[in-house]
Amino acid sequence: MFLFLFIKKNQFIAIILTILLTTSVFAVREGEKKDKGDQEGSHSASSSTDTGVALFSFGGQYVFNEIAQSISLKDLLLLSQTCKRAHQCVHTYLLDVTRSFHCGKDSTETFKTFLDNNKLVRCLKLERVDDRYIQTLKDANLIYLSSLNLEHCFNLTNASIPNLPRYLTSLNLGVCLNLSDVCIKDLPEGLTSLSLSGCIIHPAAAISNLPRGLTSLDLMAWDFTGVCIKDLPEGLTSLSLRGCNLSGVCIKDLPEGLTSLSLSDCNLFGVCIKDLLERITSLSLSGCNLSGVCFKDLPEGLISLSLRGCNLSGVCFKDLPKGITSLSLRSCTLFGVCIKDFPEGLTSLSLRGCTLSGVCVKDLPKGLTSLKLSLCKLSDVCFKDLPKGLTSLKLDYCSFKDGWVRKLECGPSLSIKR
Repeated sequence: MFLFLFIKKNQFIAIILTILLTTSVFAVREGEKKDKGDQEGSHSASSSTDTGVALFSFGGQYVFNEIAQSISLKDLLLLSQTCKRAHQCVHTYLLDVTRSFHCGKDSTETFKTFLDNNKLVRCLKLERVDDRYIQTLKDANLIYLSSLNLEHCFNLTNASIPNLPRYLTSLNLGVCLNLSDVCIKDLPEGLTSLSLSGCIIHPAAAISNLPRGLTSLDLMAWDFTGVCIKDLPEGLTSLSLRGCNLSGVCIKDLPEGLTSLSLSDCNLFGVCIKDLLERITSLSLSGCNLSGVCFKDLPEGLISLSLRGCNLSGVCFKDLPKGITSLSLRSCTLFGVCIKDFPEGLTSLSLRGCTLSGVCVKDLPKGLTSLKLSLCKLSDVCFKDLPKGLTSLKLDYCSFKDGWVRKLECGPSLSIKR
């Protein structure tokens, strides 16, 4: 198929560009778009060409959706200079230049020139690139850039932080191993979302210097031993402490406005779950040792709970908060678990990777609409006992008799993935 480029002048450059595009791969990650919730919905339709270019149609106009990793910087610059619609893919969607270019000594200048020609870029990902590219952002004057992902930029140093755009609202510095607590005070003040996961930063010196407007914070794998966490920004609503050492941490000192908290893979020894804030509606205790944890001590307002990978032997589900509607027991040991004790209001349940031997499926909550049984052995499960109101059932990577599933597929409202 042919790629038609609408260019008012310089047809020779257009021909060169077409040749370049046939060797450069453009990609549309439709699966990721669906997971994030594509706002265009039924107003967009996609098509693709043999060159690997994927186009989306909006009322007859074609725009590129995403530029993939294989295109070189010089080709990218040529595209921005010759194709009048190239800027639309940049400011509408994420521009990912991860490990995508090796243009020699002038590569940072080429990158800066491209950014100068595309002032509308909103989201930029520079994962694992050289520290030189961070410096180019200072003078690029990208006034619309609100989200920056620098995850795994191992060469990023404290000296580069003051050069970050001051108008950023979302910043990912995950696993930037050369950063220290000294740089925290130089972060953009307008940040509302920040990830410092895996960074080797001392919490005691860093917490009090975090931007006070933060609402979402990821501090995965930090060591909070003996640290007072009450100095966290008061406006936080979402906090991830996954894999953190919480020895001696007083949970009740967390910001009062928290609604989402992850304590996944944490050692909860000495942590008083009873002190969890009543406003928390989403909680993850995945990978935790739950011995000594009493479910009746969980916040009454909980709506979503993840216990993925936990040993649930001897756990009493009758004590779970009654308002829970979403529960994940993925890869859990369910031996001795009484399913009929699950909250009656459950609408979503994940039993992915669980051993269902001895589990009575007909005891599942009647109000379930979504059930995940992926990676389960279903040979002794009677499907006719499943809740009648199910609209979504995942059976991928399962072993079962096809006849059972065909009977289920007769239901007009049930969507089955296998």
